[in-house]
Amino acid sequence: DPIGRAAREAYKTADHFFRPSQVDVAQVYDPFPIRELIAYEALIFCKKGEGGKWVEEGKTMLNGEIPVNTDGGLTANGLTIGSSTLAQVYELVLQLRGKAGDRQGPDVKWALQECGGSGGSGYCGGIGGIGFGTGGNYFVNIFTNE
Repeated sequence: DPIGRAAREAYKTADHFFRPSQVDVAQVYDPFPIRELIAYEALIFCKKGEGGKWVEEGKTMLNGEIPVNTDGGLTANGLTIGSSTLAQVYELVLQLRGKAGDRQGPDVKWALQECGGSGGSGYCGGIGGIGFGTGGNYFVNIFTNE
């Protein structure tokens, strides 16, 4: 479970500052629906096998438990190679600054990015750009405005 490993490493790196239950908004890699559901479970947003139920209950909506892909996600934005991860970061910065307009999540202090970027282009786990090494294809970053 490479997404889970990246998440565990990010959560461990940020352990003194952050808990997964603090995520206010997230951007996850969504080239197809099942990949997004797998990410929800691996990131511990919901229990294993309950990703679909979590979505059906509206937990990913703007007024849900953890608003996810508030800009429509990578697929909605064209899934452009090389800039997809930057688009995720841009949306999360807008959210943290309270400047996402009608996409704005409520009281956003902690944001999470998960992506399956190009081989070797990201860090597998981290906070503030500090990771434990080249991530191959999966990485999780945690951002805050605190």
